[in-house]
Amino acid sequence: MEYFFKAGFLGSTASLYMDLSVAYLVLLPMFMGVAIFFAVKRNYKTHRFLQILFFILAMVSLASFNYGVHIESSLFTLMESRSVAHNSASYIMMGHTVFSLLLLVLWISTLLFALGDRRRRALPGLYSLSHKKSGRRVLLVAVFHSFSMAYCYWMIYFA
Repeated sequence: MEYFFKAGFLGSTASLYMDLSVAYLVLLPMFMGVAIFFAVKRNYKTHRFLQILFFILAMVSLASFNYGVHIESSLFTLMESRSVAHNSASYIMMGHTVFSLLLLVLWISTLLFALGDRRRRALPGLYSLSHKKSGRRVLLVAVFHSFSMAYCYWMIYFA
């Protein structure tokens, strides 16, 4: 288990679990695109499985990132030798937190509504258009979250 706390693979001072978390969260929109591809091909069972899997992995990754930044070592301790001002770092982290919470809320609501609609046999079918719009919103927020995650990682460990 101590292997996860050793140096990571992205060339920074971050530990391996931080690098894994950031790599997954930055690539999340691409993974979501793969799951959407299965829905387009009408392979709904695989789509459903992948979306639930990616959601769980995203929540674990977000939790480990926040653990590493806020609990294991303070954000301001990490930022001491960086060129980014503390106020700027605080605002950027607040923006990233907003994207994280928005992604969480939208994705949970989309998953719960989809599972409920599936039980009522209204998905695929009656609510497919609404589900597609909701999925687009989640994907858009995931893209913004991905960029904010990459910027936060760069700001904390490279700037």
